[in-house]
Amino acid sequence: MVFERFDKIQKSHNSYVKSFEKNGYLDDKTVKARQKFSNCISELRLAPKLVSTMMELVTSRVDKVKKEENLIRQVCLDAGMSSELFYASFPGNETNFDWLKSIDLDKATLKALEKTEKEIYYSQKSLLEHEEAMKLTIAELKEINKRLE
Repeated sequence: MVFERFDKIQKSHNSYVKSFEKNGYLDDKTVKARQKFSNCISELRLAPKLVSTMMELVTSRVDKVKKEENLIRQVCLDAGMSSELFYASFPGNETNFDWLKSIDLDKATLKALEKTEKEIYYSQKSLLEHEEAMKLTIAELKEINKRLE
Protein backbone atom coordinates (compact mmCIF):
# COMPACT_ATOMS: atom_id res chain seq x y z
CA MET A 1 0.00 0.00 0.00
CA VAL A 2 2.71 2.50 1.00
CA PHE A 3 4.96 1.49 -1.88
CA GLU A 4 2.09 1.92 -4.34
CA ARG A 5 1.30 5.38 -3.01
CA PHE A 6 4.92 6.53 -3.29
CA ASP A 7 5.18 4.97 -6.74
CA LYS A 8 2.11 6.99 -7.80
CA ILE A 9 3.66 10.16 -6.35
CA GLN A 10 6.96 9.51 -8.10
CA LYS A 11 5.25 8.91 -11.45
CA SER A 12 3.16 12.07 -11.17
CA HIS A 13 6.26 14.05 -10.16
CA ASN A 14 8.25 12.68 -13.11
CA SER A 15 5.37 13.54 -15.44
CA TYR A 16 5.29 17.08 -14.06
CA VAL A 17 9.05 17.53 -14.39
CA LYS A 18 9.05 16.26 -17.98
CA SER A 19 6.20 18.56 -18.93
CA PHE A 20 7.89 21.46 -17.17
CA GLU A 21 11.18 20.90 -18.98
CA LYS A 22 9.49 20.40 -22.35
CA ASN A 23 6.74 23.03 -22.22
CA GLY A 24 7.59 25.45 -19.41
CA TYR A 25 5.64 26.00 -16.20
CA LEU A 26 2.85 28.08 -17.76
CA ASP A 27 1.79 25.48 -20.34
CA ASP A 28 -1.63 23.88 -19.84
CA LYS A 29 -0.14 20.37 -19.82
CA THR A 30 2.33 21.38 -17.12
CA VAL A 31 -0.40 23.01 -15.03
CA LYS A 32 -2.48 19.81 -15.25
CA ALA A 33 0.54 17.66 -14.35
CA ARG A 34 1.34 19.97 -11.42
CA GLN A 35 -2.27 19.71 -10.23
CA LYS A 36 -2.15 15.91 -10.46
CA PHE A 37 1.11 15.87 -8.50
CA SER A 38 -0.39 18.25 -5.94
CA ASN A 39 -3.38 15.93 -5.51
CA CYS A 40 -1.07 12.94 -4.95
CA ILE A 41 0.96 14.84 -2.36
CA SER A 42 -2.14 16.07 -0.55
CA GLU A 43 -3.04 12.45 0.22
CA LEU A 44 0.03 12.19 2.47
CA ARG A 45 0.01 12.95 6.14
CA LEU A 46 3.08 15.09 6.69
CA ALA A 47 4.91 15.65 9.94
CA PRO A 48 3.99 18.97 11.61
CA LYS A 49 7.60 20.18 11.44
CA LEU A 50 7.72 19.60 7.68
CA VAL A 51 4.40 21.38 7.19
CA SER A 52 5.65 24.28 9.30
CA THR A 53 8.85 24.52 7.26
CA MET A 54 6.89 24.46 3.99
CA MET A 55 4.54 27.16 5.27
CA GLU A 56 7.49 29.35 6.26
CA LEU A 57 9.00 28.92 2.79
CA VAL A 58 5.76 29.95 1.06
CA THR A 59 5.17 32.87 3.44
CA SER A 60 8.73 34.11 2.99
CA ARG A 61 8.47 33.91 -0.79
CA VAL A 62 5.08 35.70 -0.80
CA ASP A 63 6.54 38.47 1.37
CA LYS A 64 9.37 38.98 -1.14
CA VAL A 65 6.88 38.99 -4.02
CA LYS A 66 4.68 41.55 -2.27
CA LYS A 67 7.72 43.76 -1.66
CA GLU A 68 8.53 43.80 -5.40
CA GLU A 69 4.88 44.33 -6.34
CA ASN A 70 4.60 47.24 -3.91
CA LEU A 71 7.71 48.82 -5.40
CA ILE A 72 6.23 48.53 -8.92
CA ARG A 73 2.88 49.89 -7.71
CA GLN A 74 4.49 52.86 -5.97
CA VAL A 75 6.64 53.73 -8.98
CA CYS A 76 3.59 53.59 -11.26
CA LEU A 77 1.40 55.67 -8.94
CA ASP A 78 4.19 58.23 -8.44
CA ALA A 79 4.44 58.52 -12.23
CA GLY A 80 0.78 59.47 -12.41
CA MET A 81 -0.93 56.19 -13.20
CA SER A 82 -4.31 55.90 -11.51
CA SER A 83 -4.62 53.19 -8.90
CA GLU A 84 -7.71 51.87 -10.75
CA LEU A 85 -5.68 51.39 -13.93
CA PHE A 86 -2.82 49.79 -12.02
CA TYR A 87 -5.05 47.28 -10.23
CA ALA A 88 -6.97 46.54 -13.43
CA SER A 89 -3.88 45.90 -15.54
CA PHE A 90 -1.08 44.61 -13.29
CA PRO A 91 -2.48 41.31 -11.89
CA GLY A 92 -1.58 38.55 -14.31
CA ASN A 93 1.14 40.72 -15.84
CA GLU A 94 3.59 40.61 -12.95
CA THR A 95 6.32 39.11 -15.14
CA ASN A 96 5.21 40.53 -18.49
CA PHE A 97 7.96 42.96 -19.46
CA ASP A 98 5.70 44.51 -22.12
CA TRP A 99 2.85 45.11 -19.68
CA LEU A 100 3.18 48.92 -19.66
CA LYS A 101 3.25 49.05 -23.45
CA SER A 102 -0.06 47.19 -23.62
CA ILE A 103 -2.09 49.70 -21.58
CA ASP A 104 -3.38 53.12 -22.56
CA LEU A 105 -1.37 55.78 -20.73
CA ASP A 106 -1.22 59.53 -21.20
CA LYS A 107 2.03 61.08 -22.47
CA ALA A 108 3.01 62.60 -19.12
CA THR A 109 2.67 59.26 -17.33
CA LEU A 110 4.57 57.47 -20.09
CA LYS A 111 7.39 59.99 -19.88
CA ALA A 112 7.56 59.66 -16.08
CA LEU A 113 7.54 55.85 -16.34
CA GLU A 114 10.38 55.91 -18.88
CA LYS A 115 12.57 57.43 -16.19
CA THR A 116 11.83 54.52 -13.84
CA GLU A 117 11.81 51.82 -16.50
CA LYS A 118 14.84 50.04 -15.01
CA GLU A 119 13.32 49.95 -11.52
CA ILE A 120 10.18 48.28 -12.86
CA TYR A 121 12.23 45.94 -15.04
CA TYR A 122 14.42 44.74 -12.15
CA SER A 123 11.39 44.20 -9.91
CA GLN A 124 9.64 42.22 -12.63
CA LYS A 125 12.85 40.26 -13.22
CA SER A 126 12.94 39.46 -9.50
CA LEU A 127 9.31 38.31 -9.68
CA LEU A 128 10.18 36.09 -12.65
CA GLU A 129 13.07 34.60 -10.67
CA HIS A 130 10.65 33.80 -7.83
CA GLU A 131 8.32 32.08 -10.31
CA GLU A 132 11.15 30.05 -11.77
CA ALA A 133 12.55 29.09 -8.37
CA MET A 134 9.18 27.92 -7.08
CA LYS A 135 8.04 26.59 -10.48
CA LEU A 136 4.74 28.38 -9.83
CA THR A 137 3.17 31.53 -11.17
CA ILE A 138 2.78 34.49 -8.83
CA ALA A 139 -0.98 33.87 -8.79
CA GLU A 140 -0.50 30.20 -7.86
CA LEU A 141 1.94 31.12 -5.10
CA LYS A 142 -0.54 33.62 -3.66
CA GLU A 143 -3.35 31.08 -3.89
CA ILE A 144 -1.30 28.54 -1.94
CA ASN A 145 -0.51 31.19 0.65
CA LYS A 146 -4.20 32.10 0.92
CA ARG A 147 -5.09 28.44 1.53
CA LEU A 148 -2.45 28.19 4.24
CA GLU A 149 -3.82 31.15 6.18
